Amino acid sequence: MIKSIKLLSLFVILFSLILTSCASTKLTGSWKDEQYTGTVKKVLIIGMSKKPTVKRLFEMEFDRQFKARGIDAVSGFRVLPPEFKPDKAVLLSTVKELNVNAVLITRVMDKKTVDRHYPRGVYVSYPGYYNDMHDFYGRSYQYVAAPSYSYEQDVVYLETNVYDAVTEKMIWAALSKTFPRGAVKKEISTFVEIMMKKMAADKILE
Repeated sequence: MIKSIKLLSLFVILFSLILTSCASTKLTGSWKDEQYTGTVKKVLIIGMSKKPTVKRLFEMEFDRQFKARGIDAVSGFRVLPPEFKPDKAVLLSTVKELNVNAVLITRVMDKKTVDRHYPRGVYVSYPGYYNDMHDFYGRSYQYVAAPSYSYEQDVVYLETNVYDAVTEKMIWAALSKTFPRGAVKKEISTFVEIMMKKMAADKILE
């Protein structure tokens, strides 16, 4: 009986972890310029990261998902110098040369390690079977107290903005937070998918 209780407690903990890992990226806020009536036709994608590999992954995944929707896209690392810093003259020159009508910039705003705590809970431990009403009534008071637990979790806060290449004005923005749990490439793919769906919902993508 003790062994079964321990196994159930372990199952409860594992199940809770699985549930919390289903959505590694959450959209926390968004904005759209309601006066903007156009859509993104060709976009320059810029990932702002101190890690060149991460920058490329962001840009390449946005590039891939834009093109999957039939929208022309250019990854920043292909047309901007490797040591590129926010330089308006260089950016405007590149935008003009590429003839894009939008610029998407994603940057990491902050990264923290937070404590996540799951309180103690009580769960019913059902027996394998019961033959009659007395069996059911007698065993109905078998409960399992699952232990509380906590663990540290990294969280990355990101900001994604889209600018009109002609007016240079922001037309769309989103804030999000990601709890990295797997391979970086997979996490980025999920993040980009969420951003793309939101842009489409806000009708800046066709």
